[in-house]
Amino acid sequence: MSHVTRRSVVNMLPLLCLIAVIGGGYSGAAAQETNDLILGIADVEPFARTSSPRLRVAAYEIDVVAAERKSALTWSNPALAYDHEEADSFREWQFTLNKRIDRPLTRGRLRDAWDGRVRAAELRSLQATRDVVADLKAGYVQVRLIESHLDRLDRLAGLVDMAADVAGSRHVEGELSGLGRRLIQLAAYTIETAENRARSQHERMLAAWRADMGVPASSNLVLSTSVAFRPADLPDIGTYQGSLSTLPGDQAQVELARALEVQADAARPGLVPGLEVYGGYKRFEPDLDGFVVGVAFDLPLFDLGKGEAERLRAERLIVESALTADRARREGEIAALVKSLGESQSLLADFAADFDQSSLADALSISYREGAITLDELLGAIQIEAAAIEAHYADLATYYQNIFRLEALTGAKLVNFAP
Repeated sequence: MSHVTRRSVVNMLPLLCLIAVIGGGYSGAAAQETNDLILGIADVEPFARTSSPRLRVAAYEIDVVAAERKSALTWSNPALAYDHEEADSFREWQFTLNKRIDRPLTRGRLRDAWDGRVRAAELRSLQATRDVVADLKAGYVQVRLIESHLDRLDRLAGLVDMAADVAGSRHVEGELSGLGRRLIQLAAYTIETAENRARSQHERMLAAWRADMGVPASSNLVLSTSVAFRPADLPDIGTYQGSLSTLPGDQAQVELARALEVQADAARPGLVPGLEVYGGYKRFEPDLDGFVVGVAFDLPLFDLGKGEAERLRAERLIVESALTADRARREGEIAALVKSLGESQSLLADFAADFDQSSLADALSISYREGAITLDELLGAIQIEAAAIEAHYADLATYYQNIFRLEALTGAKLVNFAP
């Protein structure tokens, strides 16, 4: 089972997000004297929820919508006015407090609409969290697979060195030709360039993955979960496609469309127009005073609110059309992922059973030492294995990337790395 050990104090920025979206923290860290950070693949999600800048972006988007709701529902400020009039023997002045009230009977619907917008933002953030976690898990697996690939290439490089040593000892006896030396050099070059490419890819991917995870630069990161082929449980495609309407991303668009319709209703002309009320104290010089009150109603001559209502209805239609297109796209993507996973599982399983735990070149090296096979046959086997393991690790990385993407799309748990 994967585990987490943390031996340094890391400043964790709090997420400004609802518990339902970014809930649960990374609790497996323990501060010690060194800077080692050991992460298993099971720790990717809880660690990312507390540290990943990509997930913080998803949380902040909720805060933006919540702030917009607060601004839209905030009562307008009252205005304090002072009027003064003066003639030869007459003076008049007054203080009044004015307050604008916009469509008072629509405020409840407007509040309901903005509550829906906030819920839609929360659901979008939850779906974004799933998508980001899927990417981070796929990145973890790919980094570990490159490390495994490098281990296998290192073993093959050792076999080429062995072949060179054995061939050199035979050359003393006159058995190694110039062509044989050339073949050994080419094999060594092929393996070395493959190692260089893999190391460069590993460094780039690990750096990007650390940044997306929010791993501090001061931490010595250790990825502890070994990654090999594990079969995925793939139910019927219809089972996955039937769950699309319950996904957070789908529900977010449904909720947003409903909120836009409610907001459009609130913007339409109603029986009660907006109004302004005012009242205050009035003074007539030299010795008269009193109070003044008043109300001013909007006259619906020019602005009937229809333009805003039409804009909101058009925006709702865009959201509903996008939802229809997204559902079709997700259905197609799920079908393609399930088909690809089903096709690749048997091939990967066969390779894991036949070649993952042993090397054909290892067995052939024994035969070469004993003189049962030629140098050409040994080097050919090394080249074939180098090409095969490169294809295998690339296919395995794609396999897990597809699995994590399918998990994000469906909410299903398809693979378990625990022993």
